Amino acid sequence: MSTPQFIDWPTEQPDYASLDAAVTGEIARWQAVGIAAGIVRDGERQISVGGFANAEVGYPMHEQSLFLIGSISKIYTATLVLKLVEQGLLDLDKPVVEYLPEFTLSQDDVRDAITLRMLLSHTSGFDGDRFTNYGKGDDAYDKAIAEFHTLIQWFQPGSFFSYNNAGFYLAGQIIRRVTGKSYEDVLTEEIFKPLGLTHSYIDADLLLNQPLAAGHMVDYRTGVKLHPAPHLPRHANPAGGIVQSIGDLLTFAQMHLKHGEINGKRIISAEHAQLMQQPLIEADTYHRHYGIGWSIFTRPTGKSIGHGGAWGGHRANLIIFPEQNFAHAALVNSNVGVPAYGALEKWVLKHHLHIDNPRPDAIALSSEELGARTGIYLRHDSRMEVSLRGEHLLLAITDIDEDTGEESVEQRFYELEPLGEDRFRVCSPESKDATVDFRAVPDANGNPRDLIRISGRVAARTTAVS
Repeated sequence: MSTPQFIDWPTEQPDYASLDAAVTGEIARWQAVGIAAGIVRDGERQISVGGFANAEVGYPMHEQSLFLIGSISKIYTATLVLKLVEQGLLDLDKPVVEYLPEFTLSQDDVRDAITLRMLLSHTSGFDGDRFTNYGKGDDAYDKAIAEFHTLIQWFQPGSFFSYNNAGFYLAGQIIRRVTGKSYEDVLTEEIFKPLGLTHSYIDADLLLNQPLAAGHMVDYRTGVKLHPAPHLPRHANPAGGIVQSIGDLLTFAQMHLKHGEINGKRIISAEHAQLMQQPLIEADTYHRHYGIGWSIFTRPTGKSIGHGGAWGGHRANLIIFPEQNFAHAALVNSNVGVPAYGALEKWVLKHHLHIDNPRPDAIALSSEELGARTGIYLRHDSRMEVSLRGEHLLLAITDIDEDTGEESVEQRFYELEPLGEDRFRVCSPESKDATVDFRAVPDANGNPRDLIRISGRVAARTTAVS
């Protein structure tokens, strides 16, 4: 194992007087290059932008600057599915195989149990990260789904939460099958156009000559550089392919705040908009569940729904408080976007809603209790080694190239402090406060399997560390 190195990141946040000041301040604190952010309250919106859309050429950020919103795209796909349910084309609880008879998995005895509701709530149980590029043609979806039999089946469908991009590829294929059109065309016709989203795109070829904010890589040792990343593979569009401006994202949020309607146009029924917000499965953080597309937090301070997104050098955040008729979104064009938008969200909630969510206290576990979690955990794209580090655990992640099987020379390190017997929190600066779970979850055959869950994804323990 390499020697872990940790960088001290900013800790103290000023008490900003306005959204403009908060955006400017968080860009400076995190060297975040650029941020576009906004709030909506009782139908009134405020947008603030700062920094650079392209730091290399000094091009400033604008309200019309376009960002890859990553996995927030899943909320669009879930909304589209509900719209097709209303049209009688889809049923959330019909087995997926009834729409796609050719659909296969590594264990076909569980195939018939998987439904659209499971796909949209990340409970189907098969591995969810496969970003092989199958080309830009319509057949990219067919090629991707044809290889689902190579995905690991981690657990029995419906029994556990594991973040699953591939489930949304499958949902996109089902949409293609029942409409006879491309996913991208159906999304544009049913969601983008009715909402008037004129600065939203799902076809990468349409981005030429559009004001796309460049992604950046911030390294506190070496500085800032451009981080060019290709658009997602075509078949991954339903999971993360939308590119849009902060204004369009706020419009989408307002539609969900108004239970499926905006400016006199109904996109989905109020019943289905509210159904999307109902918790279905406990997720990977305290107070967090998943519904149909939405991540749902239920705290003493109230209920919120939302989602984050990441691809290349872009990070995105959307959070909605239905009871307060309030929404906040932030788009950042650098890899430090998660702590930057997290800090901005904290200020927005405290300043506008007087919400200051307390940080759970860490607890003490014995060396024996900590040692029970150590070991080597594997998945197709990474090897994770968990070892003892004083009163904490140290997680070392080595990336694995899916095509060659080669391991990366560099490792990423995360120091973990216990919040409970099975739940830990990252306490080192990078990914600070991210949650890591250790759970014994039976596999699809009912056999015991020790899993680690980080960033929603799971890996299985293969060996213990003595």
